[in-house]
Amino acid sequence: MMEPVAIALLRNLPAVHPVHKLLVQHLRDAVAVNAIYRQHVLPDGGALSEVLALTKGLHLQYVAKITNRTDLCNFDLEDDLHRLTVDDALPGFWSRDDSLSHWNAIKVFVGDVIGVYYETDSSVSSDKELGEFAEDLRQNGGMASLSLPRTVDQLIQFVSAIVYICTAHQALVSRGLLDTFAYCPNSPACMMRPPPTSRHPNGYTEQQMKEMLPNPDHVERFISVVMLLFGGYKPAEVALGSYRDRYFTEQPCLIAIENFRSRLRQMSEKIRRRNATLDSFRLSPPGERSRTFRCLKMLPSFC
Repeated sequence: MMEPVAIALLRNLPAVHPVHKLLVQHLRDAVAVNAIYRQHVLPDGGALSEVLALTKGLHLQYVAKITNRTDLCNFDLEDDLHRLTVDDALPGFWSRDDSLSHWNAIKVFVGDVIGVYYETDSSVSSDKELGEFAEDLRQNGGMASLSLPRTVDQLIQFVSAIVYICTAHQALVSRGLLDTFAYCPNSPACMMRPPPTSRHPNGYTEQQMKEMLPNPDHVERFISVVMLLFGGYKPAEVALGSYRDRYFTEQPCLIAIENFRSRLRQMSEKIRRRNATLDSFRLSPPGERSRTFRCLKMLPSFC
């Protein structure tokens, strides 16, 4: 989903544009990584088609469908959790709680920076380069449902969604996949016979359930693909909030960055203390490597 954003960003926004400065480090490797995926993983005859029980090209159709209905201007994690009725339920739902902490921290930081450059809604709607960026995503990026940011709040929502998806959301989703898929019965890539329609003794026996799972050779190939995508390589990464390339020089922006780092440090320490009391946890403290884009560490490292 982020590759069209990366291309549209470089195509329409100059390096001095505040939105370019906010997004460029989070999208730096998106095009290169996706090029590898398209060449070796996604196409018919690629790695996924060899291990997943999908009709020819179905996974590509699904990706296109999801991208086409994506509206980053209306993305809101709190609204999504409320829609799923898990916003205030399920105590001990750490991934929800930590994701919300990151979402809120990112949104505050983006709002502080955007506020330096855009004081009124008219300054957003009159930004021709920003409008061309969003329109490029709609026309050429497969995001036909994208709403053009016309107000300061919409622009903050739009930029925050991209930063969150490239960092906290990606780390949260990818880090649990290896654990889940490494044990085949958790989530088999394919099934060798139809699933049972009733419970034992009228349903399948234990032996029949085993026969329903893919053979060891197929499982080994599937786990190899998962390890390659989510656990097998560790690219150079930049911690969330570091901005080592010093894109911003204005004093209010530097203050916003320092406040963002301070909040992330507090979040990291809180999660470290909590994780020390858990038998298992999904969101690891600093030191764990992210897998796909740069800047994917779920927790920052500023100690």
